[in-house]
Amino acid sequence: MRMRVPIWTVIAGFAVLGGLAFSGDTAKMLRPGSRAAIGAIGEAGLEIDIERYRVPGKMTIFDFHSRNCPPCRAIAPGLQRLVEARADIAVRTINVDRPGSRSIDFSSPVAEQYGIRALPHFVIYDSRGRRAMEGKAAHRQVSEWIEQLPAPEEATAPAEEPPRRRRSMDDYPAGSGGDREAGS
Repeated sequence: MRMRVPIWTVIAGFAVLGGLAFSGDTAKMLRPGSRAAIGAIGEAGLEIDIERYRVPGKMTIFDFHSRNCPPCRAIAPGLQRLVEARADIAVRTINVDRPGSRSIDFSSPVAEQYGIRALPHFVIYDSRGRRAMEGKAAHRQVSEWIEQLPAPEEATAPAEEPPRRRRSMDDYPAGSGGDREAGS
């Protein structure tokens, strides 16, 4: 007997397998040699040779993350702002979670390949393609670069109207009905 599967489940499955679920609309799967400023690389949780994804002439930040990691999700908008503000930086994101993981997958092949025990984990290559820093030192550097950026523009709220004063009996002219005496 053949089992029918709705097409949306197949499409959703491919999206998850491709590791595109982490950073929403900003994530796109990149190929080696891509000069895009930011994007995801590799299949979720599988080993990868990150050196193939360096961007020549740019400092390349490799961001190992998990969709189950609140600090990873918190720093993602800062990384997006960083590549928008600095043309000399590119970011490559690597999801350490294998499909179906319900928590951070530190035993995934890519996490074991790079010895990752804490997230987010960064590896930075300089513009000449040399590994410049990794781990805590790289995390401090990325955080410092993000902190140096101008604050994101906040939506400006329309000017508030001054609060209205409650009317009192003094606001009505004499004889207008506002000065009635009791019983009249």
